[in-house]
Amino acid sequence: MQVYKTTGVKPQLLLDRPEFPDELFYIWKWHCGMGNPQQLSNIELKAWADLMRIELEIWEVEVLRSLDKIYWGIVNE
Repeated sequence: MQVYKTTGVKPQLLLDRPEFPDELFYIWKWHCGMGNPQQLSNIELKAWADLMRIELEIWEVEVLRSLDKIYWGIVNE
């Protein structure tokens, strides 16, 4: 993304990326709103859901955990 911002030329990886499904955007917003300084634990995820009064479905937990794993994998490259 930085290359695109600097040069104005989109790298092939950005051109080939799949579209983000609108139906899952709310989960992405949840993940971004968590602002965790470290990988999410199940306890932290449960506490967040309780505070936000959200009843998470199992598949939503799995998606949030996957997003978090991907995020921290990129951050720690």
